[in-house]
Amino acid sequence: GYGSVATIDNGFQTISSGGVGSAGTIGAGLTGAGAGQPVQVQNGVQVIYSGGTGTVTNLIASAVTDYDGTVETMHGMQIIESGVGNVTTLNGGEQLVSGGTGTVAVLSDGWQLVNSGTGSVATMSGGTQLVSSGMGSVDVMTGGAQMVHSGGTGTITTMNGGVQQAGEVDLYGTQFAGGVVSVTTMNDGAQ
Repeated sequence: GYGSVATIDNGFQTISSGGVGSAGTIGAGLTGAGAGQPVQVQNGVQVIYSGGTGTVTNLIASAVTDYDGTVETMHGMQIIESGVGNVTTLNGGEQLVSGGTGTVAVLSDGWQLVNSGTGSVATMSGGTQLVSSGMGSVDVMTGGAQMVHSGGTGTITTMNGGVQQAGEVDLYGTQFAGGVVSVTTMNDGAQ
């Protein structure tokens, strides 16, 4: 079947078994406003598994004011467990590829995380493609970072800026060994 949603501020769109789903914008919002329920900030999520196909036009981060006046920033997510996920503009959100294939047309902020399977970005001006396992590729990079851990492979066709890095030390001091990285044409940037 086919399902479409204009905006997901909280809650889930689940696509499975050959189904096709689309969402215009996925961000975050308030949930649990019913009687006796706690109000909390929750992100919107599109989940794809069992061979489904999902498309998101805008995957963003949202600054939401909680019930006590606290402003929290959370990001929309597209989770691909198997199947195909497509994002037109990734600006603050997160595409998580845990199997199957994830594609991003424009990555300006946020994350494409490839835990297994294949992730690709057509144009990258910011944000991060993190390949912990599987294959990650960027067609044109002008900014941002591609980080590749052991067990992953990262390729960039044309590099006009940004960083390609094999391995990393995270914020907690954990060392991740590097995977395989390559650049076809490097005009600027750093490897």
